[in-house]
Amino acid sequence: MRELLSARDGQIASLSQAVSERDELLSARDGQIASLSQAVSERDELLSARDGQIASLSQAVSERDELLSARDGQIASLSQAVSERDELLSARDGQIASLSQAVSERDELLSARDGQIASLSQAVSERDELLSARDGQIASLSQAVSERDELLSARDGQIASLSQAVSERDELLSARDGQIASLTDETVRRGEWALGLDAELRDVRAKLFSRDKQQFLALDSPLA
Repeated sequence: MRELLSARDGQIASLSQAVSERDELLSARDGQIASLSQAVSERDELLSARDGQIASLSQAVSERDELLSARDGQIASLSQAVSERDELLSARDGQIASLSQAVSERDELLSARDGQIASLSQAVSERDELLSARDGQIASLSQAVSERDELLSARDGQIASLSQAVSERDELLSARDGQIASLTDETVRRGEWALGLDAELRDVRAKLFSRDKQQFLALDSPLA
């Protein structure tokens, strides 16, 4: 009888340990959910960045791969523990039923946590897609900026060339203005000189006319 009680106590302790282990697993899953929630929040804040985000997400993927490997080991260990506990279900029926109910509740909580993890993992994947789309937009806009810079450089060259042409034309216009002013002065001087010659010519003509008249009168007087 004592051996049976001892065996039953051992079974109870083992199942209690299973419940404790599942509680620890729930705590670990809660930590994972909190970590993934933090990852989603960080990704929402970092949608405008790219290089640092890619490195951070790569690190997150690596960490999650390690966590998945650790979870696989825990699942294998717990499956073995559950199998061992299943062999002892005939002991302490009332206590086993109660503890089995506790284990079932923990399993339901684990399932709920797995659903939350899947949902948060989907959110992380969506953020990754948004980051990829942002990187594409950034690359496209960077190309557009580069093309605009090239066009601006070409326009600056054209402006510099046209400015030089305008400056050269201004110098030619200034030279032409000097020539025009010089020719204008020469034209005025020639005009004044021509007027002087015309006045002298009229004076000479008047003198010749007066002399010829006097000579004509002198020749005509004896005849009178």
